[in-house]
Amino acid sequence: MSELITLTELANRLGKKKPQISRWKKQGKVVMVGDKVDYEATVNLLNIAYDPRGGKREKGSNSGGSQSVNNGVNTVNNSKPSGGGNSSASYYQARAFKENILAQKAALELKVQKGEYVSKEDEQKKGFELAMKLKDKFLSMPDRVAPIIAAKSDQHEIRKILKDEIHEAILEFIENGGFLDE
Repeated sequence: MSELITLTELANRLGKKKPQISRWKKQGKVVMVGDKVDYEATVNLLNIAYDPRGGKREKGSNSGGSQSVNNGVNTVNNSKPSGGGNSSASYYQARAFKENILAQKAALELKVQKGEYVSKEDEQKKGFELAMKLKDKFLSMPDRVAPIIAAKSDQHEIRKILKDEIHEAILEFIENGGFLDE
């Protein structure tokens, strides 16, 4: 599965400023999945966004020399080809690659809509809420059990009462899907 990141994280990873990333997004050079960026697909798309004759196709940049985009895993260096080079073949390869990326993006968005993939933030929020409910359940235990324990004098009996309460709370948590049904 591709890594989904924010636009700010993309700018930091590529060593670019946020306005540059925003321009790329408007130009369709950033592969978005919802409000997140598909990092791998974006880097691949940016690698083909460089003119095969050398230089960026960006406005105001030079047309010579070599340019590279470092995606943290490998660096693709697009320098001037030696010899005649067929620029139309490169265009069609880039176009095919872009269409492939768009198809992958659509497939990923479909999986997100079907619920096969969920956002990391949603899962972290859900986990936090479940942990808070479990914490509340344990913190309410002394109020329920204190009167019962106060009436007991045998240490083993008190230990058994506490173990049973804890065991019951954990089983209820597991059986009720983390108290989501409450």
